[in-house]
Amino acid sequence: MPNLQTDKTDKSHLDPPSVSFVSATDRLLQDERDHPSDGPRAGSCSSRTPELPRPRTDRTDKSPSGWDEETIALINWFSKTPPPAEPFQLYPNVWIARPTRYWQALRADIAAGPQGPRAHYGAFQKDLRRLAVLFGGAPAPGDGGR
Repeated sequence: MPNLQTDKTDKSHLDPPSVSFVSATDRLLQDERDHPSDGPRAGSCSSRTPELPRPRTDRTDKSPSGWDEETIALINWFSKTPPPAEPFQLYPNVWIARPTRYWQALRADIAAGPQGPRAHYGAFQKDLRRLAVLFGGAPAPGDGGR
């Protein structure tokens, strides 16, 4: 069995590593100065900001606002409909306790436009369809009376 005792005066584990963080950073920065057109590499720090995604331009609808016809009809209906005075059930197990606040949130979805997160994924349109069914709005085209 090997002897596992260590010398209590040995402090070699406290010695700094052979490559310091500063020298490694200096090499990366110098390399970036030598090759400025290469752009950022994986694992490197860069002061350049990444290019932001561009808005979608592949829409097939002709609406200047970007909404499809069904959603425009639902938005028009919604804008003329006041919120109910009492809480209501939107879906099974989904209750709207403060209808006025919910209406404000839906107006914010409208203001965010078709690229807003809820509209982009269809949650906004689904909620408007359900509200139209609950509160007497005409079924939207292609809704099938759901």
